[in-house]
Amino acid sequence: MTLELKALTNPRLLEAALKDAQPEVIQTIIDCLMQIKDRRAQEIAAAQEEQQQRQQQLNELLSKMNECNISIDDLIAVKTGGRRPRRMAMRYRYIGTDGVEREWSGQGKTPTALRELMERDGTTKEDYLIDKPAPEQN
Repeated sequence: MTLELKALTNPRLLEAALKDAQPEVIQTIIDCLMQIKDRRAQEIAAAQEEQQQRQQQLNELLSKMNECNISIDDLIAVKTGGRRPRRMAMRYRYIGTDGVEREWSGQGKTPTALRELMERDGTTKEDYLIDKPAPEQN
């Protein structure tokens, strides 16, 4: 027997599902549901308590950082060893139909402006490579 949440929250559907059940079985179901409700309430309370503790720790940390004149950027610099996160290297450079020079990393879909430029001029992506390989000499 599969009961959906809809059947459990609708009195008529619940009564229809339990029409042949004895009162003792219904009481057992009620007891099980009460245990589930209590357990769920405890889980929610524990999660809220944990969130409150975390928020309190963060507030204390921010207060201490302000006292010591430390910024988030300072923390990032310490964690990354002073390096900024690397951006993906650009592989293609082209001048769009609007005259603006643009770059593309080669990841994802080909930009519309580059695609239109290639169709118009009959070129390929390799023609717009930033670091073109040297031509082979025989």
